[in-house]
Amino acid sequence: MKPREALDHIKQRIQVNTASIEETHEALHVIQNLVDKSTQQKPVIIGSPADYNERCPNCNERVDIFADSRFCQKCGQALDWSDINGE
Repeated sequence: MKPREALDHIKQRIQVNTASIEETHEALHVIQNLVDKSTQQKPVIIGSPADYNERCPNCNERVDIFADSRFCQKCGQALDWSDINGE
């Protein structure tokens, strides 16, 4: 089961079982944040091709393509450099 499938499964269970709903919603929120951060997102590109300024799509922190970083150093967001690296 993939993380997104697990999250969808839990969401369905919340609708069926209302016991301890506040704790369940809190757990769901934590899982949602983990799934979102582990899902690769393309950096936000600002500027011209000669002077790119790449930003994390989650926290807007500057990220460096030359550091070969797969994750934002500030928030941990998974980054997808495929468009920039030509992969």
